[in-house]
Amino acid sequence: RDEFCTAIGFDPARPILLYVCSVLSRPAPPEAPFVLDWIRSLRESDDPRLAQANILIRPHPERLGEWQNVDVSGLGRVAVRGRNPIDPDAKREYFDSIFFSDAVVGIITSAFIEAAVVGRPSLTIETAAFTEHQEGAPHYHYLRDAAAGLLMVASDFADHQAQLRAILDGDPTAAAR
Repeated sequence: RDEFCTAIGFDPARPILLYVCSVLSRPAPPEAPFVLDWIRSLRESDDPRLAQANILIRPHPERLGEWQNVDVSGLGRVAVRGRNPIDPDAKREYFDSIFFSDAVVGIITSAFIEAAVVGRPSLTIETAAFTEHQEGAPHYHYLRDAAAGLLMVASDFADHQAQLRAILDGDPTAAAR
């Protein structure tokens, strides 16, 4: 983890929150503005673990273009990186980004399942801009199922931050999902 953090410029003493972008069926709104709002909400948190967390954003390989001119400077320790995990080095980087994270966040992504495989909690925020993409994906309903789903669902940034605090506190309910 220390080597991973050093390579990215992260503080190993701080949590790592991984945002994994989605492919989203067309037409789809850009995801980058939502991610920037998410980061700003975390930076405004009264919980220093969230306000100062390392944040890694992995753009979806099919939507790299929307991240080319996105400026994350001034948002603290934020890195935008990741390649299509099709060769051994890219696969290792993808695995490490999930394995070393404290939580995996996204809209609708197969990374939720991969996070569960290595025991990392997966979270989403349901928002009007992405309702069609979340509700329209048949597997989303299995992931978000209250009784058996692995996905923690929030209706807004405040609920989402409460979920992240519970995860960082070691809440066994979050780990059980």
